[in-house]
Amino acid sequence: MKLQTTYPSNNYPIFVEHGAIDHISTYIDQFDQSFILIDEHVNQYFADKFDDILSYENVHKVIIPAGEKTKTFEQYQETLEYILS
Repeated sequence: MKLQTTYPSNNYPIFVEHGAIDHISTYIDQFDQSFILIDEHVNQYFADKFDDILSYENVHKVIIPAGEKTKTFEQYQETLEYILS
């Protein structure tokens, strides 16, 4: 699924897809900067696949805490602040 932000300017797509990690480079090549948001448990499970992806200069991995308790506006805000810094 491809979602599109709807800001007044500088919009970008958000891809949510089962198995996207297997062909993520096709998405990354389209943009100047890419951010992969991943929770700490998934990061442990797929660390080897992400190592290949992170060899691109324009890719940044953001690890967020796992669990339902972190699905909050506060975590969202912290993540955005990290990305924008």
